[in-house]
Amino acid sequence: MKKSWWGILPVIALLTPQWSYADETEYMVFLSSSGERQVPVSDLKKVVFQGGEMIVEKKDNTSERFALGDMNKMFFQMQTTGIEKPVGTAGRLIWNAQTGEIRLPAVSSGAWATVYSLSGMVVCKERMAAAGGTLSLNHLPKGVYVVHYAGMTLKIVKP
Repeated sequence: MKKSWWGILPVIALLTPQWSYADETEYMVFLSSSGERQVPVSDLKKVVFQGGEMIVEKKDNTSERFALGDMNKMFFQMQTTGIEKPVGTAGRLIWNAQTGEIRLPAVSSGAWATVYSLSGMVVCKERMAAAGGTLSLNHLPKGVYVVHYAGMTLKIVKP
């Protein structure tokens, strides 16, 4: 059973675009008989209960009122809100097809750089220094590989 997961893991990594990251936002969700309303927590200024109502004040100085008698439920929820490009190259694996090397960023302690074939087989494993460095894949035949290092994953195509 364990072996089959290692075969599926690289395929999942290949289906995930390497240039994008999902951004998660926490929402305050209000359920009432009139429906559902979500407000990003980052937009909230304060929530006040007054005169049988819940008043949600936002940072843009707007507010919404909810009758407490009409309120069914209120809770917080994490939700993926979109895709954004990474801020910079620090903390990323960078493949250079011309040199056949992967640049590995510095991490707080040394980590293993592991290269998998599409079948999930480990084809290269090397302990890297905390300062990062480069990992040469020149010894591998052409193909598609998945590199895992310090919680980061990168799909590469070696020409």
